[in-house]
Amino acid sequence: GERTSKLVSFEMLKLLAGSVFCSPYVPLIFMGEEYAEENPFQFFISHADWDLIEAVRNGRKKEFAAFHNEEDVPDPQDEKAFNLSKLSWDRLNEEKHSIMFSFYKRLINLRKSLPALAVLNRNQLKVEVFKPQNCLVLKRWESDQIVTCIMNFSAEKQNLPFINDKNFELKLNSAAQKWGGSQESDFTFNISHITIYPESILIFTSSNV
Repeated sequence: GERTSKLVSFEMLKLLAGSVFCSPYVPLIFMGEEYAEENPFQFFISHADWDLIEAVRNGRKKEFAAFHNEEDVPDPQDEKAFNLSKLSWDRLNEEKHSIMFSFYKRLINLRKSLPALAVLNRNQLKVEVFKPQNCLVLKRWESDQIVTCIMNFSAEKQNLPFINDKNFELKLNSAAQKWGGSQESDFTFNISHITIYPESILIFTSSNV
C-alpha cells in the first residue's frame, strides 16, 4: 500500500504529475496524491460474514506470498488497516506538501487554459525519445498553439536539441525554486540546445503560425 511519495524523490513526483497532465488522456489522480500524502493505502474490508472474511484474508496472503512474509500482510478486517489509510490533511501545513498542492493547481490550470492540452486529440501529438539521456519531448498542438513538454527522467542534467524559432514562452519549470527545486534561473538554452535539470519537466507554449 505504499504511495508513490514514499518510493520516489520529490522532484520525480512533480515530473510524474506533469507527465500525467500533459498526456492526451483524462488525468486521474488518487486521493491525497495532489499534496504528496505519505500514509499508505491498504486494502480493508468490513464484512459480517466470517467465511467471507477468512476467504479474503487467505486470498490476500496468497496474493502477497511471493514478495511478503505472511505476518507482514495487513489483516484487511482489522480496523487498523482502515485507520492507517486515512488522509492526513494537516500535512498541507508542511512546506513540501503545500508546494506540491500548489504545483498540482498550476498543472490543472494549464490543462484547462491551454487548448493544446485541453483538447484530447491523439492525432495532434508527437513524441521524441532521447533514450541515452532518459528524456523525452512531447509536443501537442491545437489551432495555432503548440505545447512542448520536455521531460528528464534521469538523475543528471541533460542537454537536448531545442531550436527556439517559434517564440517559446515558459509556462512551468518543475525544478524552479518556487516549486521546491534547486534551479535558480528558469532554464538555460542557446540557439540549438536546452539544459534541463534532473527529474524535471519544462512546459512551453509557442505559436503554430
